[in-house]
Amino acid sequence: PTIEITEWPKEGNQRQYEVRPPELHTISWERYHKLFTEAPGVDWAHAANTSDHPAVTYLLDRGFRPSTLEEWGIGYDLRTKRLTIPVVNEEGDLVGVKARAWKAGAKPKYLILGDRPDKKKHYKFKHYEKSMVVFGIDKLVGHSAVFCEGELDVMALSQIDIPAVCTG
Repeated sequence: PTIEITEWPKEGNQRQYEVRPPELHTISWERYHKLFTEAPGVDWAHAANTSDHPAVTYLLDRGFRPSTLEEWGIGYDLRTKRLTIPVVNEEGDLVGVKARAWKAGAKPKYLILGDRPDKKKHYKFKHYEKSMVVFGIDKLVGHSAVFCEGELDVMALSQIDIPAVCTG
């Protein structure tokens, strides 16, 4: 596919880029759900009324609706104690998992989850290269979107029907 990017604020200054999907390792959704969405406290359908988990409170206090968290497949990694964000390609195949800290001051804020060749195996899936994936592209309708800083920004804009994407 080809996308057009308008350089703002210069009107009429458009460039076309050809998008070639990278070859990425895929992860089964079943594996993702077993590891991250079946964790204690991650029941988005009932989260607003029943959860006192601080990570859930963090997302709800930021204005996320439980239905949005369910739609985007947000989970929780007990190992790193971080929220998990599934990263998918244009076809909706799961190609990576990003973990985000919810505690104030936690460093680093983001982690790319997955097993690396030189490290102990914890997840039984490979980590992904974040620069190879455009987050939110699977939900894009048409060729226009706001380019955001991060995944939570993309999700927040989706709640008000503004198409958005981000990388890395």
